[in-house]
Amino acid sequence: LFNKDTSAQGVFDNAYGYAVFDSRVSSFGITTGFGKGVAVDQTNNHRTYMKMASGGANLGAGIQYYQIVFLFPDKQTFKHFVDVGWEAGTKAGGAAGEDAASLGITLANGVSIYQINDKGIMLSVTLTGTKYWKSDELNVGL
Repeated sequence: LFNKDTSAQGVFDNAYGYAVFDSRVSSFGITTGFGKGVAVDQTNNHRTYMKMASGGANLGAGIQYYQIVFLFPDKQTFKHFVDVGWEAGTKAGGAAGEDAASLGITLANGVSIYQINDKGIMLSVTLTGTKYWKSDELNVGL
């Protein structure tokens, strides 16, 4: 991420915590996506393992592998993401080849989100919902 967006380093350094997900999305009229990740509290390095899934309809086709990085500005937004989960809305765009461009946005609550396309090709306009939640089986005993 820091090689693709140098300003992300400063956001990361000042973040209360972060979450990183590896994801795979397949789109052939219907979009499905799955992934796993980890949320890290930077004050104590505590890790919470999480899952994500998405689904919806689209115009287009392809398979895409990417990483999503969330940078949380404070304890409240981080804890809400980990303890309650999070849902996201629509997406439009295209990616081709390895190491396609990253997308960085900052939400109204101060959370910064970056998407880094790893490999794959996808040209589509999608109306999907993505949900992130704590993985009960991976956090046993933590």
